[in-house]
Amino acid sequence: MSEPKRTAGGAVLLDGNSLRDKIIADVRAAIGESSSVPCLATVLIGDDGPSQVYVRNKHRQAQLAGMTSRNETLPRDVSQRDAEALVRSLATDQSVSGIIVQQPVPAHLDGEALLALIPYEKDVDGLTITSMGRLLRGLDSLVPCTPLGVMRLLEHYGATIAGSR
Repeated sequence: MSEPKRTAGGAVLLDGNSLRDKIIADVRAAIGESSSVPCLATVLIGDDGPSQVYVRNKHRQAQLAGMTSRNETLPRDVSQRDAEALVRSLATDQSVSGIIVQQPVPAHLDGEALLALIPYEKDVDGLTITSMGRLLRGLDSLVPCTPLGVMRLLEHYGATIAGSR
């Protein structure tokens, strides 16, 4: 690894984009050697602008990594029953590898009930109680993307965090 860039004050500038590109290339290569292609399914309820951008970026990154993806969009006024039916359908769909129910959901919906329908094996964001419990206990689970990304970035730069405060 080359010497990292630093600020005038000496702080290390962490380049997450180059690491992201490397991870995407590694995932793409692994998928190319696999007999199956993972599929990310997102559920976007309503028309929240930042949520639309986030979901669009997830699908773009999935495509770059060689995955398939599908976005299920529901209207802002969808009923709890209809939203749950969609999440249940994705949860049982064998072609779907991972599910994200984009937060926040409209206030009239019970977001926790929607998350609870996602099997931990498909809980990409790690937001379900089951996923959190499995992670806390050290059991097999998907690690939430943001903390995993932070850890990978720190490891990439050789940062020692054990014993740090």
